[in-house]
Amino acid sequence: MQKLSTKMRTVATDIRGHGQSPTGSRHHFAQLADDIADLVSHIGCSQAYIVGYSATTSILLELLHRHPSIIRGLITTGGYARVHEWRLRSKLTFVEYTLKLGLISLMTTSTAMANSIDKTQYRQFKQGARNTDPRVILSILRESLAYDATALLRTTNVPLLLVYGAKDTNMHVYGQHIQQLAPSAELSIISGIGHAVPTHGSEAFSHCIEEFVGKVEKGRR
Repeated sequence: MQKLSTKMRTVATDIRGHGQSPTGSRHHFAQLADDIADLVSHIGCSQAYIVGYSATTSILLELLHRHPSIIRGLITTGGYARVHEWRLRSKLTFVEYTLKLGLISLMTTSTAMANSIDKTQYRQFKQGARNTDPRVILSILRESLAYDATALLRTTNVPLLLVYGAKDTNMHVYGQHIQQLAPSAELSIISGIGHAVPTHGSEAFSHCIEEFVGKVEKGRR
């Protein structure tokens, strides 16, 4: 994020019920996608490159469905169009049951450990997690398990960049699936990295985004 900020305008947001954002009365994908569209409008942009990570990429696909005109390019890492194999389904279902049992502290601790690169970042993630509403996480998990963007991806012409860590082998099938569906999709694998591409592979991820944006902008001239 910091590296990209020196070359382009970047804006980070906490979705509803996460970090410093209040939960609100609704937190389904449609509302979360509308929130992103409202943010793009609020900062005075007609279009933007939108970046999402892991389960939140489904929210970005819903944004593509509801507000395609504001998306100049869509960048996802560790994302999926539809949960169609047992490993990811089992992982999401396990997290769902963990939250149902009230073990949100266990979930946020393991997530912070998996995504942080040092103790400082771990503490930052844990602090942000304290403000996370488990109802929103449950809603996102349940909707993710049922969400299906395959029909949408067959018809979109919006440029897509799909990024995965080389060690995140179980997720590669999802990138290949999206690439088969969407003619505008480009797949990039970052070597030496697992699922936590934005933190563990931040420099390479920033480079992928920069190259993708440059390619899209060149094609629009």
